[in-house]
Amino acid sequence: MSALGQINPDYLFIIDRATGIKGTMPNKEDLLTDDVKATAAFKSGKVFLLPGNIWYLSGGGLVSVEKQITDIGEQLYGIRF
Repeated sequence: MSALGQINPDYLFIIDRATGIKGTMPNKEDLLTDDVKATAAFKSGKVFLLPGNIWYLSGGGLVSVEKQITDIGEQLYGIRF
């Protein structure tokens, strides 16, 4: 069993490093491996794709943190903070 399978998260946030470099979001289906599909998060529709340019490459400044909070709000609740 994979580490992801052992943890079996209820929520899963996927950050694709290539997004920050290429600037385009991948198709979510391309990132859904069998390990991801076996999680409780996938089964309950709680797998979220976050942009790598803010989450992977940013320096953690105030603007970046604000965008990260907005990303989570939009993904989880469909609202902007």
